[in-house]
Amino acid sequence: MGNRNINSTSYVHNDEPNTNDVTKAMEYNALGKPVLRIADSLNQPLTVASGASHYTPVFKAGYNPTFANGTQESYWGASVAYPWSAWDTPGTVSLVSTSTADTASVTVYGLDENFAQQTVVYPMTGTVAVTTTEQWARIHHMVYNSSPIPNAGNVTATIDSTVVAFIKLGEDASQMAQYTVPAGFTGYVMQGTANIGKGNDGAGSFRTRFFGGGFQVAMYFQLYQSTFNYVFTTPMKLPEKTDLDVVLTASNANTTSSVIYELILIENV
Repeated sequence: MGNRNINSTSYVHNDEPNTNDVTKAMEYNALGKPVLRIADSLNQPLTVASGASHYTPVFKAGYNPTFANGTQESYWGASVAYPWSAWDTPGTVSLVSTSTADTASVTVYGLDENFAQQTVVYPMTGTVAVTTTEQWARIHHMVYNSSPIPNAGNVTATIDSTVVAFIKLGEDASQMAQYTVPAGFTGYVMQGTANIGKGNDGAGSFRTRFFGGGFQVAMYFQLYQSTFNYVFTTPMKLPEKTDLDVVLTASNANTTSSVIYELILIENV
């Protein structure tokens, strides 16, 4: 850690003075704004959260309100296994609501046809579908922009008529545990948490798919009216374009369960 000598104008870092130049004790983000410099380590959350250097934090939250009995489903609002095959070819996406009242805009976060990060805002027209002009290779998250008035219907995004993102009525945002590491970045999974309510249980798994391959189980977890939490001592390294999904097989119908996990993206250099 650096420390300041109150009797000197120099800044000392690791016992080495920086010759009275405070700018050498600072880092600057992509906008040129100064940020506090701390140890260059994945275990320093302030470095990441402040936007310093080449770190990008990613927070993912998935929620399935109605897991079926004995059927493997993904953590997302549509309550089915996530249809990854719909993304075999990037394409335009259609956005629509089940309510005519949903005429605000929707912000879509994801990846373009080159797997580069992309964020676009689209005006909604209720039950009349809006088709994007942009190509999408993945959708990570959607937000309905009408706070404090929530979406009156279920808002969905479809590619080739298959639902790939879902905002449940009244929730304003999708709850998707699915994610794909953007091109030009490496992802590091820091921790994961899953929970299930009283009287319910299930067997879940965190799954990864390297680009061009098939899904593999990275880790299993068991839930019985409990919370599972795992912090990686050494973060799980995921190359660019790696897909992530979290699934659960519940023992009771209409089981509610949620999951969160955190990644850090580091730009490949």
